[in-house]
This record gives sequence, structure tokens and C-alpha cells, in this order.
Amino acid sequence: DEAERLFHEALQRGTSTTDPRLQVDVMTNLGSLAKIRGDFREALRFYEEALAHGRLHSLLDNILGTLNNLGIANMALHRIDAAEEAFTEALTIANALGGMSFRIQIEVNSAALQIEKGDFAEAKRRCDRAMQLATHLGDSRANAEAEKLYGIIARETGDLALAEAHLSRARVMASAVNDLEFEGDVNRELAELFDR
Repeated sequence: DEAERLFHEALQRGTSTTDPRLQVDVMTNLGSLAKIRGDFREALRFYEEALAHGRLHSLLDNILGTLNNLGIANMALHRIDAAEEAFTEALTIANALGGMSFRIQIEVNSAALQIEKGDFAEAKRRCDRAMQLATHLGDSRANAEAEKLYGIIARETGDLALAEAHLSRARVMASAVNDLEFEGDVNRELAELFDR
């Protein structure tokens, strides 16, 4: 709550500044705080404001991150088409800018969307692209996320042994990068696997 108050104060100060990047960053952070609280509608409102402001000032890197956040928030609200549009535009911009680390995260998030849609073949293709980029860049966290998604795909398509192998690797990788939140996510997926 104190962090949110400070961000709102920064936003008020930011609107009086001539630095549009600061305004977009504050709006994005307010959206992220709302997302952490589980208020995805409020997060969506801040992300949409940040996106509009980023577009107004042609802040491509901010637009890229905001589109990714919009995709995640829309996915949480089961607004599949809106999430797909946000991820597609974000990938187009990332490819044009050559931003490989952003592209990895967008590929991972869009793969999760494909899983939600039940398109496991496309989800796997997107995971493959993310894994290839993450391996090239040495991004252990992204590799772990792709492993988790491979595990979910295997579980949802009935290959429980392969699912366990991928999810177990993801858990070890999450532990290696000391990401307790992600490790908890992987453990939830493993629990769902073992409940079958």
C-alpha cells in the first residue's frame, strides 16, 4: 500500500514533468502493483494508459514491455483475443528492434496463451523458439520457464512421464537461480500432475 501511494505520488509529479518515459514507467509500475494484488482489471487500466502514452511519444521499448504486460493481464481475465493481439504486436516490435531477451519472454508468455487455448502444437513451437533463444543468450530463467511449459504441454497431452521429467528439470533450474516464486509455480504444476 505504501509502494502504491509512492507510485501515485510519482505519477502526479511525473505528469508535471516533460519526461514522458517517467510517466510511462510509473503507470506501468502501478499496473504491476495491481497485478501483484490480483486486480487484473486495474492493472489493465494502467497498462492501457501506459501504452497510449508510450505510443504518443514513440517509446518503442516501453511499448514492448507494456504490450507484454497487457497480454498477461488479458490472459488472466480470459480475454484470449486481446492477449493474442498484444503478444503478436509485441513480437513484431521485438523482432524489428532485435530485442532478443524481450522476445524470449514474449514467446514464453504467448506459449502459455496457446496452452490456455488448447493449441498444444503451437505452444510447443513457441516454447522451442524461446528455448533456442534462451540457450543462445544463456538465460537460465527463460530456459526454466520453457521447461515448465513443456511439462504442462506433455501433461495436458497425456504423456505423464515426459511431463514429470520437464517439470522436475524446471524445478531444479528454478532452485539454481534462487527464484522461489517460480519454484512454487512449478511445484503447483507437479502437484497437479501427481493428482492425475
